[in-house]
Amino acid sequence: MLKPYRSMLRNPKRTMTVFVPTDEALSRLPLKQQSMLKNNWTLLTEILSRHIIPDVEWSPENLRGERVHYNLKNSTIRALGFKNGEDTYVEGGATWVKIVQSDVGCINGVIHLITNFMFYKNFTLWEAIRDMPKLSHAAGYISRYPEIRSLLSRAGSTPLTIFLPNDDSLSTIPSRTKQKFALNQTFLNQALQGHLAIGQEISSVNITNSFEVVTQLGEILKLWKSNGAIYVKGGHITARVIVSDIWCVNGLLHIIDNLLYLPTRNIYEEISRFDDLR
Repeated sequence: MLKPYRSMLRNPKRTMTVFVPTDEALSRLPLKQQSMLKNNWTLLTEILSRHIIPDVEWSPENLRGERVHYNLKNSTIRALGFKNGEDTYVEGGATWVKIVQSDVGCINGVIHLITNFMFYKNFTLWEAIRDMPKLSHAAGYISRYPEIRSLLSRAGSTPLTIFLPNDDSLSTIPSRTKQKFALNQTFLNQALQGHLAIGQEISSVNITNSFEVVTQLGEILKLWKSNGAIYVKGGHITARVIVSDIWCVNGLLHIIDNLLYLPTRNIYEEISRFDDLR
């Protein structure tokens, strides 16, 4: 996939740092973009060339604060480390990505595995939701409301962040609650707006301490990180972020494991969801 740069990557006399998106990074892209990258080697090579820092062997070890480097296309890549030493992020093309495995040593440099593609977010939030296999139920609900779909499709100057429950969580909602969704369109509309924050681009790099954001509905979402996992709470309902930081041209999408704000189960059904309470 990096054929034009093969000789450079093999050259033992030239050092470099390469950020390699994992298979998980590819799965965070909408299906259309995945297919595009797999079938367009020119585009893929262009994007991946921006993940190479020439003539520098950079390691996140002991990184504090921010450091800036330049890739093969002379675009900046910023590295940010936290004082707790837990996470290191790099940014390129206004996309922050997490290093999940660092310092894979080579004779001519170092490789770092990252969670997302940098310099590639040419799709809207709605395109990501519509083409994400894990969000088919949520996409179906959103498609009922043109105003929400239009907002998520707009590539404007106001950033958005949306937290959406995955298919596994929505498929276990009792049928009586789904009937309520069907009978009361306002009920579901308000629920969806309670998952959307306007004017803020909230990525995992921002979530170091507990903080609150206001949703489109005017409700409060509380976010925090615990033992490496990110949680979000709306009303009395807490959800874990199971896929974070799907970067889009107009904001960020996070996939969660529960529907916020709206209780959908009775006490017995809710207790039954916890393995240690059965």
